[in-house]
Amino acid sequence: MIAQVTDPYEGEVIREITSPTDGIIFFAHTAPMVMENAVIYKIIRRMHE
Repeated sequence: MIAQVTDPYEGEVIREITSPTDGIIFFAHTAPMVMENAVIYKIIRRMHE
């Protein structure tokens, strides 16, 4: 899990965002509020274990 979507009025968690791959976070959007379809994380995929 890399993020949680919370209801702005109730404060309850609506959805948890999980990463589609294992890797290193290269970019993270730091504002507390983001718009729909905005990039919030960029992940560098691990090539080797």
